[in-house]
Formats: sequence, structure tokens, C-alpha cells
Amino acid sequence: MSIAGSMMVAAMLHIASLSAVVAPLQASEQASAEILVTGVRLRATKVDYRLRGAALRYCGPRDPQQNPAAVSTICAFVEACALQGRRSHADMTRCVEGKIAAREARRR
Repeated sequence: MSIAGSMMVAAMLHIASLSAVVAPLQASEQASAEILVTGVRLRATKVDYRLRGAALRYCGPRDPQQNPAAVSTICAFVEACALQGRRSHADMTRCVEGKIAAREARRR
């Protein structure tokens, strides 16, 4: 049985380090005089995927201009969730969002 699905995940995946932005504030006298605001705009990562049983047959971006690293990460999460037995769209979405939250918690 084949299952096809699509998923949209809005997540802040820290692909690049922000240390290059924070590094100029290391001088103590400058740090007290400057205010630095950094932010990352959340972008929805949309992937289409196809499963056959627990095997991920296809996972790719819905829009070719999406960040390839984010798509690759989401596809790896989809595959891991499929191997855990997640088949329905709702179960798959919860599983992937849980993996994103766990990844973000480890980074802090």
C-alpha cells in the first residue's frame, strides 16, 4: 500500500550559526553602548512525500526555491517517523514537529 502526503512545517532550523553576528559585541565597552537585535524569519518548509509501508519512496520540496538543507532535514525526520510506524498525516505531522522541538531543545 502506498501512502502519499504533503507536509508544511514552519520551523526555525538553525542551519547557520549566528556567532558571526554576535562576535562584534565581544568588546565590553561596546557591548554596554550598543543594542543588537538578531532574528530569523520563519519560513515554511513544504515537502511532498510517498511511503510504501515504512519505506520512504520519495521526499522532496514542493517549491524548488526552498532551502535544500531544511528540506533534507525535514525529509530525514519524515523517514524516521515512518520507521516508527507513523502513517496518518496527523501522526506524521506531530512526530516531525516533536523531532524539530527536540532538536531545538538540544541546541539550547
